[in-house]
Amino acid sequence: MDNFNNFEFDLMNCSETEINKRYGEEKAILLIDCTEFTNNTTRDGIIKSLQSVLLIKKLIKSMQSEYSAVIIKQIGDSFMLIFDEVDYSIDFGQILIEEVKHSNIKTKVKIGIGYGFILNNDNEDIFGEQVNFASKLGEELAEESEMLITRNAFRKSKYYYDALESRLYKNIEYYKLKE
Repeated sequence: MDNFNNFEFDLMNCSETEINKRYGEEKAILLIDCTEFTNNTTRDGIIKSLQSVLLIKKLIKSMQSEYSAVIIKQIGDSFMLIFDEVDYSIDFGQILIEEVKHSNIKTKVKIGIGYGFILNNDNEDIFGEQVNFASKLGEELAEESEMLITRNAFRKSKYYYDALESRLYKNIEYYKLKE
């Protein structure tokens, strides 16, 4: 038990109500996935592929403060960020897609956005249904240079008029924003 951080200790010892009160918050969750990483690695080698991911990471970091984004983690060629406002996450995503599209970076990005209640472990990791939904949309459903948003994010956003029809994947209702 001594190796647990506060969050882990609380998970093991507190009620769900207490945990939700201590760690729960409403956030926009943005998942960025780099496209064609495996194919690019096979074709160009791991170093060139990692250089592309690093350039995207630098771009993300350069935009971070303007949109009040918090980078929660990077796993391989994917990045998880949170935002206080869903519209900041959508603006961030749209600009990132355009910047990457018009750069000399070989790897492109695809994005999933969710909005709702999460458990936030001091910005080290986040948990919740909308986290899972954003991950599914960004990694599995979105195509290159595409951004998909959950129903919760759509309803909270000023961009409601810029969405195409809703779609359903498993139990996730989502929207593709018009370009």
